[in-house]
Amino acid sequence: MTPTTDAANANDDSTLDSSSDTTFDSRFDSSFDTCIIGAGWSGILACKYFKAAGFNPVVLERNAYFGGVWRHDPGRATGGVMASTFTTSSKTVTEMSDFPMPDEIPHFPRHSQIMDYLHDYVEHFELEPHFRLGNGAAHVEKHGDGWRVTGDDGAVFAVARVVVCSGVHQEATDSGRGQFADFPGEVIHSTRLESRLDELRGKRVLLVGSGETASDVATEISRLTPHLACSSPNGQWIVSRVSNLHATEPFLLDHMSSPAKLLTDPFDAAFWGCESIETFYGRSGHGIPEWQTDRPYQGQFLNKNPSLIELWRAGQLVARPRIAAVEGATVSFVDGARDDYDVIVLCTGFDTVFPFLPAPYDTRPVNDHFKMILSDDDSLSFVGFARPVVGSIPAIAEMQARCLAAMYAGEIPVPGNREAVIARDKAIAMQRFQSKRLSGLVDMAQYITELALWLGAQPDYLRLVLERPWNAVTLLTAPYNGARMWLNDPGEQDRVIERLKSQSHPFLSNAAMWGHALYTNIFPRRPERTYHTRRFMGLRKAVGLVLSPFFMPAAFMMGPPTVFKTVYGAAMLLALSPALVWRRIEGQRKHRRILEDFAPAG
Repeated sequence: MTPTTDAANANDDSTLDSSSDTTFDSRFDSSFDTCIIGAGWSGILACKYFKAAGFNPVVLERNAYFGGVWRHDPGRATGGVMASTFTTSSKTVTEMSDFPMPDEIPHFPRHSQIMDYLHDYVEHFELEPHFRLGNGAAHVEKHGDGWRVTGDDGAVFAVARVVVCSGVHQEATDSGRGQFADFPGEVIHSTRLESRLDELRGKRVLLVGSGETASDVATEISRLTPHLACSSPNGQWIVSRVSNLHATEPFLLDHMSSPAKLLTDPFDAAFWGCESIETFYGRSGHGIPEWQTDRPYQGQFLNKNPSLIELWRAGQLVARPRIAAVEGATVSFVDGARDDYDVIVLCTGFDTVFPFLPAPYDTRPVNDHFKMILSDDDSLSFVGFARPVVGSIPAIAEMQARCLAAMYAGEIPVPGNREAVIARDKAIAMQRFQSKRLSGLVDMAQYITELALWLGAQPDYLRLVLERPWNAVTLLTAPYNGARMWLNDPGEQDRVIERLKSQSHPFLSNAAMWGHALYTNIFPRRPERTYHTRRFMGLRKAVGLVLSPFFMPAAFMMGPPTVFKTVYGAAMLLALSPALVWRRIEGQRKHRRILEDFAPAG
């Protein structure tokens, strides 16, 4: 794979001459053609794919280690894992497409196991020679058609392109801190908490925020004090990464990522998913009144760590809604409750900032870039800043890195009509996700499909099923795994299918479950609880109520397949097959529209 001419000539004297005030000494390095900023998971992926595409990248990392937030470092000033952190996305959807996690790693690995995996990945693909650890990017400036990147140690790298992989957990947000101006106790952001945990022993502690960071923080603090509360500013969907209905069933959210699920109950209209979760677990996935939200299912970042719920059930944590007022040490909440606290811990997330980039890129939100990966300057790109409502940032980052490496190598076109696509994507995201804080939220399935279509890697499941009917059940019902994006390569198909088989589960091959999912999606009972365009919704809801006595309840449909369920589910799917045909037609139309987004200029 040979890079394009502009990449091969990145260090030509005509582009990078000595006319500036940069002194050409031993600190000036023009041997690399690409500078990757950050050696977290996203930076590692970018390095791997750019190297595979024939480029020679250098990776600048401020820390003395690679792995980013997954390296446990209590003294760090930026975001990172705590001692108790496990992944909230399964290894099925998180592992890299061509480097499976070992069987001995559990379904939800600890942070130390993730670091072991990343070490093995870096060693296998021989990436460490490209790393400059302990040397972050201090300053990036445009120079001709390329860039000059100055490291913390003063070294200057002259490159053709810059790929920013600095991550979304760098700058602690001060959102809401103003309302605690008169609070006499300590107000601490979660990033600065772990090294000070002992100071909280026996204190009255209030957490502000109910996302996954709050779940990790609550686990740690609950061991130190019996006086712990958690205030949810906007309510929170909490959908456990494991199923409480079946002790041996850890694949609850994996169920939601298969092609069968996306066909019968797509995330942009996940009526069956919403009804199933709220039927079994309560409103917003938990039923706790103080934390319930009016935001629709899949319209908000899902907290997949159930620790908050478990602590609440055990009486170790008090649930509180949004804060109404703070008067001295007394905090009042919108439901009328009032409590005194000694310490307030902000679990309010992070701001995505790029202080090393020149204006206007230093303050530009990630969703102002094309698909959150490509700026208006083709030589400046971003990996790892799209955040799935449910799913895995590394899975998305891998597709981003693959696409960018292929684009710079001239294998796929440079998108031309970017401004219009950015405006449309932002409008859709604002309508669907309704988040004022997170500007990079995406539907992972839809987003990866868009990138895969650009790359030419989106599997054609109808063709694959016709060619390999003996693998049809695996292809359609196995959970998402990045390896799927190699199915178009005949030489990779056997490897990919074997990997998918190893991650399948009997529940996923239950035809009755998918038949019920399709029925519920067409005739929903509670459409107001999920995002949708609501076409013909009144008629569909009415027809569903009329037909409901003729269909088995959802609880019966789930679980392992039986002969009766298989026959019953197949009959349901056959009866509703016109909807499947229509969705296939609509899907092809959508794919053609997506390809237009990535068409070159002119």
